[in-house]
Amino acid sequence: MNTNAPPQQSEAIKPAAMLPATGVALTGSSHDPPFAVDGTSQTALIKANRFIYKNKGKAVEIAAKYTKEDPDVVAQTYDTLVAAGAWSVNEGLPREMVEWTINHQVEVGTIKDDQKPTYEKLIDFSVVEAALAKAGGRWTGDRRWD
Repeated sequence: MNTNAPPQQSEAIKPAAMLPATGVALTGSSHDPPFAVDGTSQTALIKANRFIYKNKGKAVEIAAKYTKEDPDVVAQTYDTLVAAGAWSVNEGLPREMVEWTINHQVEVGTIKDDQKPTYEKLIDFSVVEAALAKAGGRWTGDRRWD
């Protein structure tokens, strides 16, 4: 396995990384956020990402407005990102991508090898599971998020 390149999410486009944006919580006291995590922002992010997939016209209109890019270019970019499954509609942190990130951080010295966390220790899915329930459950039936 090439440890210099992150795992790929999509066979169609093979992006360097997806845009997780669902905000699963880190476990352990050193990572506890200074505020209560109730899943509200995660639910909003999941719903927003799902909106993007279901509403191309409006998503392109909004993106073109705020980026000030040509709407045709934005539409082409949208198609590429949608094909890649760039926006997370569920948890957004596949084991392979998280473990690659952990191992890369060891390689660059950010994390000491003997302090390397496991996927299960690093990620607490309880927050995003609650958010998924509020957003209507997991999306399934598509290779981009199954």
